[in-house]
Amino acid sequence: MFDFPWKIAVDAAGNLYVTERSNQTPKRVRKLTLVP
Repeated sequence: MFDFPWKIAVDAAGNLYVTERSNQTPKRVRKLTLVP
């Protein structure tokens, strides 16, 4: 869970990375669940 997602990036392999505003440390998202 993210408190304040700040930046996102996708690498060549399709992995999604998110950084939080507070610490700017990238975290890889392993499972994505879409909510309509």
